[in-house]
Amino acid sequence: MTKISKLDCRILEISTNEDDVLIIGFSEDDSYENTLIIQYLDEQTEDDIENGWSKYYLEYSLSNMVSYSCLSKVIVNSNEVKFILNETGENVFNLNEIHIKFKFEKVRILELVEIFTKIFNDGEVNLEINIG
Repeated sequence: MTKISKLDCRILEISTNEDDVLIIGFSEDDSYENTLIIQYLDEQTEDDIENGWSKYYLEYSLSNMVSYSCLSKVIVNSNEVKFILNETGENVFNLNEIHIKFKFEKVRILELVEIFTKIFNDGEVNLEINIG
């Protein structure tokens, strides 16, 4: 049985911190209690590579867990992003999928697609774009 967690996103934050880490945050509201955060650094250290960690890191507040290298597929639709977890992600988050529903302007969705194309370009994660 597929375990799906859903988050109704009203806030999308995209920023880069002082260490050049790209941060994409989805939140239900401005309390930031229910969030999904993706952090991405374009460079990996030797330790990262030895530990099998990807350049991205996923944090999901509803499961209170975090993980590197946890996705097999990301599907972007005009009103939703589906994160399909791989075996590592399923074990860490105790889920198969995380669905983020939203209502953003098309320009914001295109920005998200551009960022996801950068993050998930290594072949480890299958990126599917269906925004029409």
